Amino acid sequence: MNNPGLPKEGYQGPFRPFVWLGDEWRGLAWFSESDENFSNEKADRVIEIERQGDVGDTVVLRINLITQPRTIEKPLKYTFGFQATPVKPPKPDVWDYRICHMGSYSIDNSRLDRLAAAGIRTMCFHEQWTDIQAYTRTTHGPQLRKLVKACHERNIQLLLYHGYEMSTIAPEWEEYHKKCLVQPRRGGYKRKYQPKPDQTAYIVCYRSVWQDFVADGINRLMDEYGIDGVYLDGTSEPWGCANVDHGCGYKKPDGSIGKTYSIFATREMMRRIYTIVRAHNPKGQVNVHQSTCMTIPTLAFATSYWDGEQLQNLKRRPFAQEVLPLDTFRTEFMGHNWGVPAELLWYGSGPFKRFEAESVALLHDVLVRPGDMASVDVLAKLWKTMDTFGREEATWLPYWENKDYVQTNEPSVKASIYNRPGKGFIAVICNTGPKDSPAEATFNLKTLRQPAKLKARNVLTEKEIPMTAGRISVPLWSLKSVTVWARPE
Repeated sequence: MNNPGLPKEGYQGPFRPFVWLGDEWRGLAWFSESDENFSNEKADRVIEIERQGDVGDTVVLRINLITQPRTIEKPLKYTFGFQATPVKPPKPDVWDYRICHMGSYSIDNSRLDRLAAAGIRTMCFHEQWTDIQAYTRTTHGPQLRKLVKACHERNIQLLLYHGYEMSTIAPEWEEYHKKCLVQPRRGGYKRKYQPKPDQTAYIVCYRSVWQDFVADGINRLMDEYGIDGVYLDGTSEPWGCANVDHGCGYKKPDGSIGKTYSIFATREMMRRIYTIVRAHNPKGQVNVHQSTCMTIPTLAFATSYWDGEQLQNLKRRPFAQEVLPLDTFRTEFMGHNWGVPAELLWYGSGPFKRFEAESVALLHDVLVRPGDMASVDVLAKLWKTMDTFGREEATWLPYWENKDYVQTNEPSVKASIYNRPGKGFIAVICNTGPKDSPAEATFNLKTLRQPAKLKARNVLTEKEIPMTAGRISVPLWSLKSVTVWARPE
């Protein structure tokens, strides 16, 4: 992972095409597509971040373009940009979209009825909707049209998978792969499941004409089938590329070809996709899956993002929280500071148990996307409770800045609060420490502007929790949470 809190001693490192500095609510990004014309004596000090001031409350980002003597024989050109975050108000958010990853041509009406009754409003259909990996056309037209109709009858939006690859069985492969793939060639995803054809897919660069192919294909899909948007797998990531056939790369002094990162071309790709989707459906979605690549110039055009696959290959540690520290979560996975709503990705094969992922996510106002009915049923209780409570009218008071509103018995016990003065609150209380704990939280009812007498219940178990003068106590395992709804008696 590369997105922790800034150390007290600052940071020094090599060239990176994107750097963001900020806090839980705002930030500023610097980006450049390459280190062409950079000349640094120390390659590991191209980027420097320095704390200044008596308490280190001033932060300076320094990009070293030239730090050693050089002969200038021609004008030196540099292109870079800045972008402030959040890029837009993050509304609607994932609590509104209510996304599941369960699309299938075999899904029946009874299953769709159950999803709709649980509160699902969006369904992503993964790569299997088309036989050719990351393609924009399908041989299953009648089935797709039937699925779209069935979803729309239940007020469920359907998003189709699009990726960052070109398949070896795509009709365009022979003519276009040399022009469009990133160089050196990367990827090599092998799709072998049957009855779909065996194939290998490689990463494309959107500085190439493949950008036009994808944009045109999505437009045709929305015209022909009435889908509600797209689920983009890695499409927002500006891959490093040295393919001079489409304008990437640059010649280094030693004659080798350096990589460029197609930030501006990928941003244009994302802008086009967003424009196409919203032109067809003003409430359409551009949902992006990316893994530790929060390049906001490109991701800004997403309506929401799904992050966390990079964690799945990591081994579980004695304390699972070490895999995803809280400062890393607040930096990359929370969405509020980016202006793009966030969901956390979880696989059963990863280093977390599902309840652990859900606990950490909910503490940050983030949901774990469901991929089965059991997970949907859990979220259904949260969605229903939040609707009844009136989450839209509540103020979110996160754990890192709510000490005036709640005190806990241990620093590792954190509580984030959704507060509606006079009408109650919902609190997510999480044991973020490595040991099981009798977690206690005392809520300042006066500061929260709540009545003195409240009754509380566990949202998921629906059992009452004793509350006296704003104080509750619940036993919590390590990385276990409880969501409590406190209402006036």
